Amino acid sequence: MTHDTTGGPTPPAVPWTPQSPDSGLAPPLLNAHLHKLGMTDDPHCPWCPTYLDTPEHLLLQCPRHHSHRTALLQSLLLRRPTLADLLGGSPDPGLAFKILKHTRTFLQKSGQLHRI
Repeated sequence: MTHDTTGGPTPPAVPWTPQSPDSGLAPPLLNAHLHKLGMTDDPHCPWCPTYLDTPEHLLLQCPRHHSHRTALLQSLLLRRPTLADLLGGSPDPGLAFKILKHTRTFLQKSGQLHRI
């Protein structure tokens, strides 16, 4: 723990995530998250009743969005991307921006941008 300029302790730094309170982004509106908050009874994907509705399922697995996902992966030349890859986790800022742009296109074309 460090001290601020007034001499008081400051809490350890928390890594930034898209869901951080100070990120300026809203939390995802996916059923698994809403279920944890008590805002829905069913944590499952609307199209896959045996799979949790998570960002990973939406972006990487849900068969409902297969054609849009195929186009995304072809445009990125990624064979087996991870969730971190699709959310701009590359240490190369230029590559991260390119991937995020394509991920946004996938979400727009699949009609899911409002949920993530």
